[in-house]
Amino acid sequence: MLRMPERDYYEVLGVPPTATDEQIRRRFRELARKYHPDVNRSPDAEHRFKEITEAYRVLSSPSLRADYDLMRRSAHSARSGSGGATSTSPPRSRPSSHQRPQGGPTTSTSGRSAEIEAQQILQSAMLAYARGNLHEALMLAKRVLRLQRHNAQAYEILGDVYRQERRTEEAIAMFTCALQCNPRSASAQSKLDALLRQRYFAGTAPPRSSTVNAFWSRYGLMTGWAAVTMLVLAPWYLSLQVDGVFQGIGFISRWSGALVLLMLTASMLTGALMALSGRIESIAQVVWWPHQQGLPQARLAVAGLLGVLGQFAFYAAAFLYLLIAATQNAFHRTLTRVVGTVVALTLGFVLSYAPGREQVVLFAPNLLWFGFLCGWAFGDSVRAQQSRKV
Repeated sequence: MLRMPERDYYEVLGVPPTATDEQIRRRFRELARKYHPDVNRSPDAEHRFKEITEAYRVLSSPSLRADYDLMRRSAHSARSGSGGATSTSPPRSRPSSHQRPQGGPTTSTSGRSAEIEAQQILQSAMLAYARGNLHEALMLAKRVLRLQRHNAQAYEILGDVYRQERRTEEAIAMFTCALQCNPRSASAQSKLDALLRQRYFAGTAPPRSSTVNAFWSRYGLMTGWAAVTMLVLAPWYLSLQVDGVFQGIGFISRWSGALVLLMLTASMLTGALMALSGRIESIAQVVWWPHQQGLPQARLAVAGLLGVLGQFAFYAAAFLYLLIAATQNAFHRTLTRVVGTVVALTLGFVLSYAPGREQVVLFAPNLLWFGFLCGWAFGDSVRAQQSRKV
């Protein structure tokens, strides 16, 4: 539950009680830039920044703001009417012996059952987020907060979901809530710091630099995808033929050396482009998602199995993934997208390379999967270096 703060939240942000959500967000940005400890070295900057984030957490949430406004009006009414109390107030009734005292066994039992239920729902929310089902994770985390208003992990999951959906303001508010509930949460603190640096301080660079980055982000990716298309169509317009390089290897005897080079280049470039554009999560997070999300480490990461087996028998690995995902309702957005991309690349090379289409259908996905993983890892490393520079 909310408690009445020492200072009025509207006074902390310097906005009137009738301020709109946009006015509150704009004011929070101004104060965050001014008092963030990374920028302001004064002794009271950290305390002031915590006050600001706490005020923004409450006032940016419609439900929390409504609760706070109600408490605020009640406090003002109590102060204004404190001197007018008379003896005409109705007498308090004595509790009868048949009434159950508050805090008895029933209350403690119901509280314990609510705690158990909240932990179960929280585990389901973690699993839903790990699978890439953001909407389900959002709903489950909100259910946890209805049972336990001070559950730091539930707030952190909401922050993760909003961050994935690029709802930066709401993600900042949720990570702030998580830290208010558990100030020792290192993961929530690091995520909040990263978002604040990205949201409020990355814009201090000269406009020319941001324009160049935007230009490169847009037209560089367009050029990259055009290059992938040209690589996939190259066997057709180059009229590639069997050159005997793999004649001694029966299952790829009708491949040419140029075809292998084109498939590796196209798949590596595709993996790098998808990682750099943010269309897929980092390869480390996907392969090890049970560990990253705090789930039991004994649970087998399906992505890890797919990553290894796909290089030798892609179709078997993809079928196994789809089977497990369908039976357990555990479709992972990134994995599904990656598998579909490899299938699409395979189809493109099947249509463009006539001499050995049967062998391309059967065995090209293994090579394309390997190349995609390499490009994926490379794209992640480049994106990590760019984020550190920011």
